[in-house]
Amino acid sequence: MNLGQLYNASKDPAQALRHVDEAASSADALRPRMRSQLHFTRAQVLVNLDRLADAQAAFQRALEIARAGGIDVMETYVLGNMADLALRRHRWREAEQLARDALAVASRSHNESAALMARANLGFALGGQGNIGAARPLVDSAIAKFREDGNLQALSAMLDEKASLLERVGLYKEGMAVLREQQALERRQFTVDRANAVAALQDKIADAENHRRIQQLQEENRLKDADIRNRELKQLALALVALLMLAVGGFVFVLYRRAGESNSQLRELNTKLEYHAERDALTGLYNRRSFVEKMRADTAVTPVERRRADAPASDIYMILDIDHFKRVNDTHGHGAGDQVLVEVAQRLQQAVRAGDTVLRWGGEEFVIHFRGKQGAPAAMLGARILAAIGGAPIQAGSVALDITASAGLIELPLAGVPPSTLDWERAIALADMALYRAKSAGRNQCCHVIGLANEADAGHLAELEPVQALALLETTTIAGPLRPA
Repeated sequence: MNLGQLYNASKDPAQALRHVDEAASSADALRPRMRSQLHFTRAQVLVNLDRLADAQAAFQRALEIARAGGIDVMETYVLGNMADLALRRHRWREAEQLARDALAVASRSHNESAALMARANLGFALGGQGNIGAARPLVDSAIAKFREDGNLQALSAMLDEKASLLERVGLYKEGMAVLREQQALERRQFTVDRANAVAALQDKIADAENHRRIQQLQEENRLKDADIRNRELKQLALALVALLMLAVGGFVFVLYRRAGESNSQLRELNTKLEYHAERDALTGLYNRRSFVEKMRADTAVTPVERRRADAPASDIYMILDIDHFKRVNDTHGHGAGDQVLVEVAQRLQQAVRAGDTVLRWGGEEFVIHFRGKQGAPAAMLGARILAAIGGAPIQAGSVALDITASAGLIELPLAGVPPSTLDWERAIALADMALYRAKSAGRNQCCHVIGLANEADAGHLAELEPVQALALLETTTIAGPLRPA
């Protein structure tokens, strides 16, 4: 039904009637007010289609439903429109009765606007019957009310009908005046409508411009927001990069420190490993392996190359063995034996110079390498070493032990022997044989190898075993310190 009203207002009564008829097919399910409204709308559409008889029937049906339902407002509007239809068809008496009925219902329901229209219709109906005296005040009161309210459209229609009424009763001059007023009102209305249309168009243009401007501002704001977000993202990215670089830098720094600490610990560990690899664990002296490696690496620098013409130098090798050391272990225990070894090592280190080397050769044997000694007799060195060991008792726990040593001593180059035929390893082997000769001779002494007894045997010395070679060499005995009685 609403679509029907919409099409009717849009001056398309055919479409309006189609939609109203579709709604009417289910009208029985509607409430009385809606059914009355449906037939009322159908009647208005039929009037616009100039199907006046059908319109009359539709109005009558709407009136019956309104009266049956006691719907005064609807009854008033239906009666008013039926009066209009009767006036249009020049059925003056019918129009008069319908207008009077409408006025009665409007007065009863206090519907002033409906009462105003009913009085106007009553005036036109009376005028149509020639009773202009009774008609004029009714019509003029409606015109005055519309003029007062500024309802120009209703006023124009009312003036047009009044002009027609006056012409019908022969009042042409007065009718012409009313018609001119109506035309002036139409021109005024046209001016107002045009001004309103122009204003509406301007408003529309302004709205469009405002809309365009708003869209432009929104786009600018969007771009600014995007730019701000991009800047924020860049700042965030830079901050993240800075934090990442800081974190990486910190991590690298920590790794560097740890690597440095690890390297330091590794160097320290390597130093300890090197120390323990070349040192005897008990005495702290160089061990045999490290001494041999060092001497073999130093073979290119021979004693001959180290000597200077104005100050001849020599290398002296002394190997010594603690006398009766097994007896110390068996009698006082291995702990006492270890204490003896440590004390002997300390006394030997104190008896030599800084450039000399003292090492533990193995077991209770020690080797001393006097390197490049100048002007110090080998015999004096041997006596000093024996005195350092046996000159004072060694305290082993609660026991003071008189400890002596036997030794073999040899000097390179050896008198009468070419340097090329006697290296340091063979020299120590000969000194070791001299050590056993000292032990066999009674201990607490040093067998000092002086040189070749017969220079004719120099060519055979390198071919003989150390024990056989020692027989060809001249030796002397260096006595150890005197023992207490």
